[in-house]
Amino acid sequence: MNTGFYENREAENATLASAGMKEEIHAFIAETQKEKPFLPAGVDLASYLDKLFAHAVIIPFLEKGCIKGVIAFYCNDLENKRAFFSMLAVAADQRRRGVGYFLMETAFRFSKLNGCDTVEADVYKDNIESFKMCEKLGFAIKEDKGDFYVLQKLLD
Repeated sequence: MNTGFYENREAENATLASAGMKEEIHAFIAETQKEKPFLPAGVDLASYLDKLFAHAVIIPFLEKGCIKGVIAFYCNDLENKRAFFSMLAVAADQRRRGVGYFLMETAFRFSKLNGCDTVEADVYKDNIESFKMCEKLGFAIKEDKGDFYVLQKLLD
């Protein structure tokens, strides 16, 4: 799959987030949320990030030491062999350059290596860009929940 600018990036651009990166990731997500909201109204960002850092896998995409994208997902439903992608945020100047695809593909590989056969994600219906990207990556609608779709992808 051609993912644009970042098609041939090495793993050095993406690494598991450390607790020491929490403030930097918080600032990045807060800025991204202001530019293009992706969290529901009323969600406390600090509490949400605390939950992610406690229970999720967080992978930032770094370029020249700066965060340009972040994916957070849960890879802990081993009974159902399912991962759940909770959040993907990409800097405005990096959108449509393959950063999101790179992070998603990295998360797919991580999930598969950790025993998951499927990935699910909730995507709001008005988030057309995210929905289209998920379709290109092989997600299909599993369920219509009114304001959002539950999308599912079988991992190869």
